[in-house]
Amino acid sequence: MQFTIYTDGASSGNPGPAGGAYLFVAENKIIHEHALRYKNMTNNQAEYTTMLKALEDASTRGMKDVICVSDSQLMVRQLNGKYAVKSDNLKPLFDKIKSLLVKFDNISFEHVKRENDFIKRVDWLAKH
Repeated sequence: MQFTIYTDGASSGNPGPAGGAYLFVAENKIIHEHALRYKNMTNNQAEYTTMLKALEDASTRGMKDVICVSDSQLMVRQLNGKYAVKSDNLKPLFDKIKSLLVKFDNISFEHVKRENDFIKRVDWLAKH
């Protein structure tokens, strides 16, 4: 079965108190959602940390075929190899995510705009 993972991260103050959230969706239905709180990080760190946590969770649940969806164009382009990761704060998170990819048979990263209903949901969860 194919799963879609929707993620979002948010920071107040950038850096500042931050949060993140992810959804696991199968057959266009939310099967799991999780909100996270972080002490102090940038928005991009929150985006990456949330993606990392979502992939770790998906891996432990045995999900093998996943599409990862985010409204962070920077993160998606970096994970797809279109942009280099220049930030010293993001490189370790990027490396951890890349090391997890071997646990999946099929994995892709896609960017969508915030109008998507599932992205609206993770955006709300990340901020509340």
